Amino acid sequence: MYLVLFKIGPVTVYSLGLLWALGALAAVWILRLELKRYGYDPEVAGSAGSQIAATILSLELAGGGVDEPDTSNRCPGANSRSGHAL
Repeated sequence: MYLVLFKIGPVTVYSLGLLWALGALAAVWILRLELKRYGYDPEVAGSAGSQIAATILSLELAGGGVDEPDTSNRCPGANSRSGHAL
């Protein structure tokens, strides 16, 4: 699987992020279908989903996201064939 799908200027689209977004859209779509089937207002899913997305986006823009892992101090023998470090 490709880590980076594409870059547009300063925006990098990662494969995992795209799959999460597609999963969230599928969940909202299924929720709307189920709400309609049980006789509830399907707009509830859209408004609740947009509020959740706005909250997550605001946390991400404020620096609350997860940083890249630091792999510079890994043990040199950790990836050996035997699986044992040194």
